[in-house]
Amino acid sequence: MASKYGSLRETEGHCKFFLKETASYHDRTMEHPLMQSIYDLRVTDGAYARYLQSLRSIFRALETERARQIMPATLVDPQLFRSDAIDADLDSFTSPVDRSESQSPAVQQYFGELMQESQLFDQETLICHHFLHYNAILSGGAFLGGCLKQMGKPSKLYEFHLKHASGGASQKSHQYVRDYMHRLDAIPGLNRQKMASLMRRVYELTEAIMDEAQALQPEVLRVHSLAHAECPSASSPADFAREVSLEELGSSTWAGERVWISIGGRVLDVTSSSSYAPGGAYGLFAGHDVSKCLGEMSLDEADLDDLEYDARASCTTWGAKLGRVYPAVGTLTEFPVSKRLPESIFVFDRNAAPLTRDDSSNDKNTSIESSSSRTTEPAAREMSTCPLTGQQGAACPLGFGSSKEGKVKVSSESVTSDSSQLKSGSCPFPFIFLHDPKLGWRLYHQRALDCTFGAMLGFVVGVFVMWMMKQMSQPPNGQPGTDSPQNWWEL
Repeated sequence: MASKYGSLRETEGHCKFFLKETASYHDRTMEHPLMQSIYDLRVTDGAYARYLQSLRSIFRALETERARQIMPATLVDPQLFRSDAIDADLDSFTSPVDRSESQSPAVQQYFGELMQESQLFDQETLICHHFLHYNAILSGGAFLGGCLKQMGKPSKLYEFHLKHASGGASQKSHQYVRDYMHRLDAIPGLNRQKMASLMRRVYELTEAIMDEAQALQPEVLRVHSLAHAECPSASSPADFAREVSLEELGSSTWAGERVWISIGGRVLDVTSSSSYAPGGAYGLFAGHDVSKCLGEMSLDEADLDDLEYDARASCTTWGAKLGRVYPAVGTLTEFPVSKRLPESIFVFDRNAAPLTRDDSSNDKNTSIESSSSRTTEPAAREMSTCPLTGQQGAACPLGFGSSKEGKVKVSSESVTSDSSQLKSGSCPFPFIFLHDPKLGWRLYHQRALDCTFGAMLGFVVGVFVMWMMKQMSQPPNGQPGTDSPQNWWEL
C-alpha cells in the first residue's frame, strides 16, 4: 500500500483499512469478463449457473450452525444468508443443474486453501469471508440483480428484505452495509495485517471461480465491432473544455434538471442513474467532488470536495469505470491541475447501462425508478409500443419470448446461443429490431450481420443461376427457340 496511508493505519477503522488494502483486487473482480457479461446483458445461462453453484458452496459453509457460533454475534444475521436464495435460483433453470462441488476445481482449491476444517474454527478467517462475500452481494448486487432481471434470468441471490435490528422498519442495502461496517469496526483486537493478506487471497481464488464460469462462454467478451456506429471512444478535449466552478457543481443536484459529480476534477453527468437521487446509494455524492470518497472507500460527508486529494494515486480505476457509463461535461476549476485525472481514461460507451441500483426489494413504496420522471433507459424499455399492432405493454404484445412457468432454459451445450439473452416476454430476433434496435443490436449483432451477409449472398447466387439458365435455354446461334421463353423472368 502507498506510504501516504501509513499514518492512518493505527487510527482508521478496520473496514477502511481492509478496503484500501484490497482495492486493486476488488477492481479486478469487478472488471472480470464474467461480471462484464452481466453488466452488458450478455451472460449465458451455462456460465451463470456454474457461478451460482460455486457461490452456493461458499455460502453454505458460512451459514452452518458452527460458523454462526464462532462468528461475532454482532455480525451474524439470518437476513443475509444466501444459500436458500441460490437454491431457488438454481431451481429456476429447467434443465437439471449438477450441484456437486467436486465438479469444480476452482471451488476445491478455494476450500483446500481457505476453508479447511481448522480454518473454519478461526474467527478472524470467518470474518474475512463474511466481510467480502456478503458485502459484495449487498453493495454491487442490486445493480447485478437489475441486469439479470432485464435478461429474464434468476436473481434471488441479489434480493434482500432487510429490517433494522432495533425495529421493524425496512433498510436499504447501502444503509445496512454502513451499519455492518460500524459493527465490525467496534470489534477489538483483530490482526488486520493478517486478515488483509487473507482477503487478498480470497479475491484471487474468487477470480479463479469466475474464470471457470467464463470458460463456458469464451465468445462473450466486451469486444465492440468496428461496424458499430456507436463504438466507445475516448473523450475529446472539448468534453472537458467547459470550466465548472464548485458552486455550479453544487447546484447540479436532483432538485434541478441535471445531476453532476466530479472525480479527479473531471465533471460527469450522472442524471441517468437513480443512485445519485435522494435516498439512493450515492445520493450523498450529487453535486460534489467525490475523489477522496472513492479513493478511500468512504461515505463520510467530511471527505466530499477535498480539492487537495491526489486523485491520480487512487482514483484512476474509478475514473475509467464511471467515465465509461457517464458522459463528461467539463472540468472542475478549483481542482489542482497537477492532481487531475488524465482525460484519456474517460472512454464513454453509449451502449453501457447506467450504474443504477434496484432497491425495490427493500422499499417498494419509495422506489426511485417508479416515482421519478427521470426514467433510466433500461426502465424505459419495460413499456414499449409494438410497431406491428400498436399495443403497449411490458411484454411483447405479440406474445414472443414468453417462457413457461417463468423458468429459464439452460442449453445442453456449454455455451448457449444469443437466444439465452432473451428476456421473458420480449421479442426474439429479428422482431426485437422493431421494438428496440439498439438493444437488438447489442444482443444479436452477430446474427444480424450473418443474416445480412446470407441474404446478399443468396441474392447474388440467385441472379447468377437465373442468368445461367437463360444462357442454357438459348440455341447455339443465339436465336430463341420456338419453345423457349423470350424473357429470363419467364423461366
